[in-house]
Amino acid sequence: QLFLMHPDSKVVSQVIEYALARARQLTGVKIHSYCALSDHPHILVTDVAGNISDFMRNFFSLVARLLNAHRGRRGFGFGPPRCSRLMLVDHEDQLERIGYIAAQPIAAGIFDKARHWKGAMSTPLDLKKPRVIKQPKVPFFSKKTSLPESIELALDSLPAQEGKSLSAAIAEQLAVVERACREARAKRYASGKGFLGEEGLKKISWRNRARTEHPFREMSPYVACKNRERRIAALRELREFRRAYREALRKYMAGDREVVFPYGTNKLRPYVRVAAATPPP
Repeated sequence: QLFLMHPDSKVVSQVIEYALARARQLTGVKIHSYCALSDHPHILVTDVAGNISDFMRNFFSLVARLLNAHRGRRGFGFGPPRCSRLMLVDHEDQLERIGYIAAQPIAAGIFDKARHWKGAMSTPLDLKKPRVIKQPKVPFFSKKTSLPESIELALDSLPAQEGKSLSAAIAEQLAVVERACREARAKRYASGKGFLGEEGLKKISWRNRARTEHPFREMSPYVACKNRERRIAALRELREFRRAYREALRKYMAGDREVVFPYGTNKLRPYVRVAAATPPP
């Protein structure tokens, strides 16, 4: 995994945010927070229409093509492991993830303050108004391109913050971010490790690779919830969906075109027009 997203120029951050905005525009997926490190991004979203797979494909595909053009290279932009998706069940879990993403430059040992990170990164203050991202100046776009010259990148407050005023939602997120950064910094110092800093970051090339390999066949969780009972309930719901989906798919492959797939079946629907159950009350 190359450090393709290494922030050695403003163009790199512009590419990532342009791709995020474009993926959001095409799919309707809501973006709440993001931080792109040199070799992988963290993005917190809400999939309101079952388009998360399209969102991730559009985002990673456009980022890879634009950064390849910018770096003057060919080939894959992102390799294994596969994209990890984690469902956040409760309000507390959603807020905690906001802090987790914001503290990534600290936890990774790059800077002792997250605001020093020059890569693509959001803050709760971005909830105030959309940012206009201009088309990156890379040798990729033709005069006949269908990609917009500029596009808005807007953040949405968390589903758990519905009903709160914008100022209250921002204040709540800022408090969580401050605590997460403080804890990440303390943990880094307690381990006896320092920070790379500005000068150390300049010495890193985008051609570098991460020193640690992702463990082969490591368990990848699908659900995060601090409340044990709600976590177990969410896992049972996921297990039941997979059982019902496999059974519906077996019937469909056997020729039953009237079979109804369980609610949450998204990827098949636009391609083979299968029927899916309506959401529960």
